[in-house]
Amino acid sequence: MTADDWSAQISGGEELAWNGGEWPLGAFAAAALIAGEVFKVSMRRLRDHAKNAPLFEDLYAPARSACVRLAPAETPHATSLDAIDLISGGAIGNSFLYTLLRLPRCSAEIRVMDDDESALSNLNRNALLRRSRIDIPKVEDLASFAVDRIAIKPLVHRYGGEEDPDLADTVIVGVDHIPSRWSAQRSRPTWLGVGATEGFSVQVSHHRPGQACAQCLHPEDAPIDGPIPTVAFVSFWAGLLLAADLIRKTAGTLPSDNEQQVFLPALRPESWDYAHSPINPRAGCPNCAELGVVS
Repeated sequence: MTADDWSAQISGGEELAWNGGEWPLGAFAAAALIAGEVFKVSMRRLRDHAKNAPLFEDLYAPARSACVRLAPAETPHATSLDAIDLISGGAIGNSFLYTLLRLPRCSAEIRVMDDDESALSNLNRNALLRRSRIDIPKVEDLASFAVDRIAIKPLVHRYGGEEDPDLADTVIVGVDHIPSRWSAQRSRPTWLGVGATEGFSVQVSHHRPGQACAQCLHPEDAPIDGPIPTVAFVSFWAGLLLAADLIRKTAGTLPSDNEQQVFLPALRPESWDYAHSPINPRAGCPNCAELGVVS
């Protein structure tokens, strides 16, 4: 594997020289790529138990080569971030903060909202959680990682209910609860980043005034029934991609409307070149009608 500031590459057929430096985002992507490959090695031990052998072989086959580019190589290292509201203290929020806390000279004021406490099951994928900190409100645990340059203010509150606070101009949403994404969009932030996972897939989008909204992309509520079976590196991809988009926004180099969302099957990273796509305003979307976006 190798990485530079903004990209990572793995190859099964050639030796790659490491090009990583002080800026860690490419190295984080390389780690996520390798984690997926290690996971597939383990899963292939279960081949004889697969109910659908062809699908199993396609899903868990090694990635012979893959290259992920989080941003163009010339993208500035923007580290003076705006005030941020982070909705969710779960796996995606953990990964987002894990990334920011490791950026050199990064500064930010972050308010994180969640009403849940950390549980034993969260240790699998909450990147900042330690076993000694379970049964503590997630937001209070995350606030303990604040440093001089990154302030983290906890707010024990389930966003999307009653008496929601006014949000900052920059909002990151990592909750599984889809109506909460709609509520955040209705607050009219200048920039909204939404991270979502399902199974082994990652979907990250950003929304600015005039663009298709979060409800266009996630138009129907999908109630959560039972445990959420998300493997750790999938959640990490979502937080990393959100952090990369936020930095690009801060640097003034956001992707075009044709790359408003990225959908990555994390076990098949070879698909990265086809992962980005536009989001079209959805006819009849109540959020877009309220925000004045024409479909």
